[in-house]
Parts: sequence; C-alpha cells; structure tokens
Amino acid sequence: MATATKIIQVTDLHLMEDASATMLGARPAETAERVVRAIRESSSPPDIVIATGDLTHDGEVGSYRRVKSLMDSLPCPVRCALGNHDVRQGFRAGWAGESAPSDAPLDDAFDFEGLRLILLDSSVPGESGGHLDPAQIQWLKKECEPIASKPKLIFLHHPPVEVGSPWIDLMMLSNADQFFDAIAPAKGTILGIFFGHVHQDFEGDWEGIPILGSRPTSVPFTPRTDRCVPSSEPPGYRIIEIREGRLSSRIVQVPPEG
Repeated sequence: MATATKIIQVTDLHLMEDASATMLGARPAETAERVVRAIRESSSPPDIVIATGDLTHDGEVGSYRRVKSLMDSLPCPVRCALGNHDVRQGFRAGWAGESAPSDAPLDDAFDFEGLRLILLDSSVPGESGGHLDPAQIQWLKKECEPIASKPKLIFLHHPPVEVGSPWIDLMMLSNADQFFDAIAPAKGTILGIFFGHVHQDFEGDWEGIPILGSRPTSVPFTPRTDRCVPSSEPPGYRIIEIREGRLSSRIVQVPPEG
C-alpha cells in the first residue's frame, strides 16, 4: 500500500503573551500545549501542520512569539493562514522576525509531497468576517488555472459556506461566490477545502469537494446555536491523509490529562 501524506490542521489557538490569560473560562496556552503535545507524541507524526488562523487572541508580537515557540516543538514544517483575531504586522514581526512588517495579505502556495497547498488570508483588519480582495481573487484564479494539474488542498480561516449557526454565518467569507468562481477551473484537482473560525467540527461539500471545518485547540462551541455557547467537548485537531490521490480525514479530540 502506498504511503500516505499526513497533514494536521490546527486552528483557533487564541494564544496570548501571558500564558495564564483566559478566554471563556479556559487557558488557551494550556489547551494548545496539550494539543501540540498529543501531536508530537503521536505514533504516526505528521508530514506538515497547517494552522488556519486566530493564532493569537490579541495580535501582539509577543503572542506570535509564543505561537512560534510552541510550533517549533513539532517535528515537521508548520505553515499558517491568518484569521480575524490575527494582525498581519504582528505575525510578520513575531513569527517571521521582520523588522518592518507590512499589512499586506499573507497568501501562500507551495508544492509539498506531490500536492499543491494553497493558504489564503481571509482576514479583514478590524472585522470579524472574512473577505478576499480583488488582487487575492486574481492570485487564486492563477493558482487554479486548468494547466495547474497537481492535486490541491485549500486552507483558509473563514468558512465559504454556512455552517448552521446563524451568529457564525454572519461572519463567514463575504465573497464566497467569487472564491468558488476562482477555484472552479480546478475543481477536478481540488481534494478538499479546510477552514477554522467556527470552533466546531463541520462536514459539507461543494461540487463533490469536501469542505471541512475543525474544532479549535482552545474552546469548542456548541453547533447549530443562535449565539456563542461554549461546548463541554474537548479541543482537538484534524488529521488529513492523502493516499494515491484520495483524501481521508478525521477529528482527534484531546481531553484533559488524568
């Protein structure tokens, strides 16, 4: 049997420089460390980890340094997409060490193990919802031209579809129609679309392509509610495996130890 490429999605870490800081009654630093430790100690380590936004809760440079320190403990590359709680300049300074960081969108695309991984920055400074500006849409169209035939995975923070929680659906990707139009020429090569933001597990599809959301490393939310209701379920991460051009995926819960 062919060896699978194993990708792990983590999302919505909401880390702050102060490790004792809380969010909705939990310590994001503590839960994120627990999730990352579970990944690190797994009997089958990932080939790469993709973090799909809200890496920090406050966008501070020191908070991104904490995120980087945590992710550097993993035995594989880590790449990031940004979310609404993120600040581009803070990320560039704290994660990448840039001395004069800009606020331009941080989109990324790269080849990995025979795949094309596309990471979109759907953040809008000062807004909770997501949007891709015209230049980003044009960039995405180029990535999805018919001649670009490698199997693709697309990662972004904001969901491009409704998830059934009205208060969250108000904060989805606002120009999802343009997003889908941009990727349509490549739909035969897109294996999956993955997002964060919603703090809950989600499975949907577009034109037969899986659209999957993941629970956070911080505080999960109760699905299908009209307001924010923290869930009693534990945090976790999503495993994505690609074997012979086929995708499989599952959620791993990481309950408290002891």
